[in-house]
Amino acid sequence: MTVRPARRNDAASIAPLLGQLGYPTEVGEVGRLDRLTHVLIAELGDEIAGLVAYEFVELLHRPQAQCRITALVVHADQRRRGDEAATGSRSRPGPNAMRVGRCTRR
Repeated sequence: MTVRPARRNDAASIAPLLGQLGYPTEVGEVGRLDRLTHVLIAELGDEIAGLVAYEFVELLHRPQAQCRITALVVHADQRRRGDEAATGSRSRPGPNAMRVGRCTRR
């Protein structure tokens, strides 16, 4: 599995994923969004297996912006396959497995 930032030419794969999440979206709507810099794509081979969209939110009670996940979806064909499908191992995640942690602005 490879995780990378979304690109405009991913729109045709992102739109159906958003539909699976319950937000039917036209390819043209995704392709024109400048916010694609806040979307990470998970790829298995040449296919997009999922995505996570996030935004930074300034909060009065926090000194730094916080990262909020706004969408998280795994393609229906890739669900319930476990670590073995993505990493080739049942015992531990591979080096490209997505991990939850702090996200910061660059």
